[in-house]
Amino acid sequence: MVFSIGFTGYATPTRDIQTLDLTLSPAVTLQRGFQIVDGNIHNRYGDLIMTLDENGLNQYGKNVCADFLVVYSDDAAGPIGPAPRMNLFSGTLHVNQNTTGSNATQPIGPRFNFLGTNHSAVRFQYQAGVPPSLNVGVHNYTINTTAGWATIARGQQSIIPVLGGIHWASDNYQARISGQGGSGNVTITVTRQ
Repeated sequence: MVFSIGFTGYATPTRDIQTLDLTLSPAVTLQRGFQIVDGNIHNRYGDLIMTLDENGLNQYGKNVCADFLVVYSDDAAGPIGPAPRMNLFSGTLHVNQNTTGSNATQPIGPRFNFLGTNHSAVRFQYQAGVPPSLNVGVHNYTINTTAGWATIARGQQSIIPVLGGIHWASDNYQARISGQGGSGNVTITVTRQ
């Protein structure tokens, strides 16, 4: 069983947050792919997805969006329908060595969002290159912050979850990379998952 948590809808310019109504009927929540059990969110099979505190905040102290839903890979026509993966970059480029100790800094590929998709992550696959590893990340340009980052070694991949908390589907994102332990050419594939 594979599923992904999805957030849909538009963020207003003031980024007002409409929160999930925890009193929704079981018929409504199951249609949206989840169920609320003892104030926590579970998938349709009863497995815990997210623990909420007495104020309805998740483990990061953030509200859950009012349009929260769970999409399952075995649902051919899930709540928001299937959408193809978006290839953001595939090829070879020169990356600079990370000398500031920060997360990935060099933009790679076009800017994108998650509107109209059931995707909520970015996959980086480092096939070959000079640096022994890369810092990879996703930058949220709408609010000028990093949505997530990781370090991957040659021949490995990393999937970085993006949406949730302060990061919305309608925000403007871009993948970033930098060399860890050196600079040089790298062959990498970056895909919106």
